[in-house]
Amino acid sequence: MTTTYQSAVSTLSASLDSLNQAFKAANTVDAKDKIFSAMEVIQDEINAIATEGLTRSTDAYTAQAEDFKASAQELAQLQSDIRTYVNFISTANSVITAIGKVLLLFAKV
Repeated sequence: MTTTYQSAVSTLSASLDSLNQAFKAANTVDAKDKIFSAMEVIQDEINAIATEGLTRSTDAYTAQAEDFKASAQELAQLQSDIRTYVNFISTANSVITAIGKVLLLFAKV
């Protein structure tokens, strides 16, 4: 299955939007740094497509395949790192909720 120019740009743009939301929600410098790194990789790919004039040009798009593969490896690592941060945030939220319940219980005593 060959990826078209439009589907590549749409997918990359949607990912960039999602990462932008995650960046805004992140509350540590390290988390923001990892997310921003992923954003830069994706933006670089969008720029490469535009710069090369890849508008619906399958041959030119195919020529970028090696660059896309390298970016995919970097993004896979960043995805793993971000997944860890999301897990930490979810765990922290669970702990905060549990402590809140204990505080409510103690307030009734």
